[in-house]
Amino acid sequence: WRQFTEQLCEKMGIKPPNLSIPFAIGNPLALTLEKIYLWTRQTSAPLLTSYRMHNGGKNYHFSIEKIKNLLGYSLETPLDEALERTVAWYKALLKNN
Repeated sequence: WRQFTEQLCEKMGIKPPNLSIPFAIGNPLALTLEKIYLWTRQTSAPLLTSYRMHNGGKNYHFSIEKIKNLLGYSLETPLDEALERTVAWYKALLKNN
């Protein structure tokens, strides 16, 4: 997940996140921030949320070995190229809006 995020940030030309919060600290902090934002009727989301803690703290690595073996699947587009295409699409979308 971290490698993917760092590669994506590099392609976007932005600084990758450098702060890592342990789940045992981050989750209670996120819940507290969410309650404060609710109490104060903020319309924006807090910087740290339960969703972000749960999503960012998980390993999203999935093996494709089974589909390779059963169906003979192979990657048509390497990750690096896929990220470049995605970033180009996103930047074009931003220009048009």
